[in-house]
Amino acid sequence: MVTSAPVAVSAPDQVKQAFADVVGHTVPATAGNWVGMIDPDGNYLGLLQLDSSTERSLNAGPEGRTLSQAQVQHHDNWMKHARAT
Repeated sequence: MVTSAPVAVSAPDQVKQAFADVVGHTVPATAGNWVGMIDPDGNYLGLLQLDSSTERSLNAGPEGRTLSQAQVQHHDNWMKHARAT
């Protein structure tokens, strides 16, 4: 079982005030949750889930997660190969 932890937002008071002035609300106490784990090969893996306000601030929502044309072509080639076997 893996337990996540909050990602605390830390900034000088002047920066927090500037954020509030520009964005229109105060800086949240956390930006989301993270978890770190070790995969079966011993590699460290970290996952971060942003909360909705942080996601919007960073323009990191699903609409911003598109594939390039080269990535789509690469995927399509693999799918054709998989169907042929």
